[in-house]
Amino acid sequence: MLNLPKNTYQLRAAIKTAIEFYQGSPVKNNNKLNEALAASLGLKNYDQLAPQTLELESNIATYHITFDSECNIINGVRIDTDLVHEEIISHMVSDREDRISDIRQFIGEAISDYSRDRSNDIYLMQQDLDTLLASKEEYVLEAYSTNGFIAADLEPELFQKTCDEMLEAAAEFYKNRIGELTKTGVLYEDACTYFGNHDVRVYSDELVLIKESYLSDGNQPIGMAVEKYNGNVPDNYIAAFAGTFGEYIPVELNDK
Repeated sequence: MLNLPKNTYQLRAAIKTAIEFYQGSPVKNNNKLNEALAASLGLKNYDQLAPQTLELESNIATYHITFDSECNIINGVRIDTDLVHEEIISHMVSDREDRISDIRQFIGEAISDYSRDRSNDIYLMQQDLDTLLASKEEYVLEAYSTNGFIAADLEPELFQKTCDEMLEAAAEFYKNRIGELTKTGVLYEDACTYFGNHDVRVYSDELVLIKESYLSDGNQPIGMAVEKYNGNVPDNYIAAFAGTFGEYIPVELNDK
């Protein structure tokens, strides 16, 4: 069964594959690829296609990504950086402009390295640099164990698919780590919510631990980045229970 392109992004990917097969090497110039895409659709140049592409593809949803010193954050969901290092998730969120500066420095160092052949390293880094320069996003997804970046404005479908995979892998990891949450165990009858100071009744077996630093923006943390509550709250942590919409509601317990 033929999988024909359903939109301009898929058509661009098909053209890219065809060019690479024909010339026997990867496509490195995204501007020329855009011009080839426009020509394939009977347009004079990409300037004629770009406004139409924006309108046609505006319904493709993309995630909002950012990061801090502890977590990758996708639509407010915090994923521990450790999950990247342990290769539980395949990508991390990076600052695009910072990585442009880094890679330019790495390329310069590689060119000046006469101790061994660095031509392949330089080639791969130049590919990454071309991708980053073509994007206008503030943050991008960076492959952890190999080269490669994914930008929402260049490859929105792949970007969304990768975000989905990261969230699914992290959710499975945290689910296995904390186990099932149930309204059993010790009952804390006079617990108090961190936000709003509302009195609540919670059970020890429905509680998780989150880092207090996650509360610095004044918002309830959304899912993940949690540990199992085992009867005490360590320094720099706070207990929390799951809310209705996937958020965690932090609480002060009466025995803390």
